[in-house]
Amino acid sequence: MKMQSKITPTKKTLSPYKILILGGTSDARRLATSLINSQIAVIYSIAGLVRTPDLACQIHIGGFSQYGGMQHYLKDQDIQCVLDATHPFAVNISNKAQQACSLCQTQYIRFERPQWNQYPNDKWTSIIQWSEVFGALKHQKNVFLTAGQTPHDILVKLSKQTKNLFLRTAVQPKEALPNNVNWIKAIGPFDQVSEQQWLKDNQIDLIISKNSGGQATYGKIAAARELGIDVIMFQRPAILHVPSDQSFAFNTLDQCIEHICNLNGSIYEH
Repeated sequence: MKMQSKITPTKKTLSPYKILILGGTSDARRLATSLINSQIAVIYSIAGLVRTPDLACQIHIGGFSQYGGMQHYLKDQDIQCVLDATHPFAVNISNKAQQACSLCQTQYIRFERPQWNQYPNDKWTSIIQWSEVFGALKHQKNVFLTAGQTPHDILVKLSKQTKNLFLRTAVQPKEALPNNVNWIKAIGPFDQVSEQQWLKDNQIDLIISKNSGGQATYGKIAAARELGIDVIMFQRPAILHVPSDQSFAFNTLDQCIEHICNLNGSIYEH
């Protein structure tokens, strides 16, 4: 996959093609808004678990199995470009998207949000799978679990090793939670000041998080640094990179937008 960094200005043009955005993140919504404002035809795809964004484009909710797979959807909808702006830990959809694009010879673009860096005062324990969490637990009493949807058996096991477990997610768990698990429904962004106060009020002594990157949820990490709180940090899983001349990755939103607008302009000229 080619990594691009140079940004060159381009003018708005009427779009002669359609782009499918795999969304569900704040970055994806910003990308969609910018491309729509650039008069590019956008289909915005989400799983539909949390909320439907208010975007001036076609919204696709749910998966692609009803079409026989994403590759068939790309052909049926005459999609010329797929922009993958899903969560860095949503590896399944990203892998499927690359494979579908390869089969259809459709350009695949991935926005790879830069991950958080560890600073000297950060008290991180880096892990890659849930089995490592339990070995990393010490004698913490009040644990803040903010790592997205967590398997129920993991929640049960964690609850047995802590006095209080605070679980913050956008979607309520489907199964009943143990008595010492406090579920908090919340959707970012979360600022550092509020996060720091919440951590102090609840006497949190451990945070379990994913290295999601971005600013929307970084407040808890910065707050943990200030308060000297331990963090168990999931490192990002590897995403399949299908070798292709039509596969690109960018680490800023501007780079994605400029690349797509330039593509749109070159196709329009022909």
